Amino acid sequence: MMHQTWQLADRNVQYRIFNAIIKEQIFPENMFFNEYEHFVELQIHGQVLKLQKSRKSAMERYEFYGAISYIKGKVETEIASLEQLLTVLDTHFDIPISQRLTEELLSSREGFALTYEHFNHRQSLIHATLKFSKMPETINFFSWLQHMADTEQINDLSYSESLVIEGHPTHPLSK
Repeated sequence: MMHQTWQLADRNVQYRIFNAIIKEQIFPENMFFNEYEHFVELQIHGQVLKLQKSRKSAMERYEFYGAISYIKGKVETEIASLEQLLTVLDTHFDIPISQRLTEELLSSREGFALTYEHFNHRQSLIHATLKFSKMPETINFFSWLQHMADTEQINDLSYSESLVIEGHPTHPLSK
C-alpha cells in the first residue's frame, strides 16, 4: 500500500511540474509546446516529452494520466520517477533545475505520500467509527462530523481543515 501511495505522490508532483512549465511558460524560446486532443508535448532538439491528458480547465490547467514519455528518435522511454524527470528536463530540455529546487520537490513528494497515507488511514477510521456507532455507512460526511463534534471526540473545524491533502494545483511545492 505504501509503495502505491508513494507512486501516486511521485506522479502527482511530476504532473504539477508539467502544469507549471506549461502555464508559466518555463522553457527556452526554441522549445515548442503542442496540444492535441488526448495529449500534450514539449519538443526541443528533436526530443519530446509527451503526456496523456483527460481534460483542460479554463485556467490552463491540465488533468493528466499515465506516465510521461521521453521520446528521442524512435526510442520511447517511460519516465519512472521524479528524479528521472528532473534529470531529463535539466540535461535534454535546457530547463535548469537547481539542487535546492530538487530537494524541495523531493520533500514535497514525501509530504504528499505521508498525507495520502494519513488520508487513507482516516478513511478507514471513519468507516470503523460508523460501524461501531451503528450509523449507516452511507451517512453524509457532515452528519458524521456533527456526530463526532457532539461527542466531543474531535474539533470539527480542525478536522475538516486537516482533510485538505493538496494545495495549489499548479504549484509543485505546495501541500
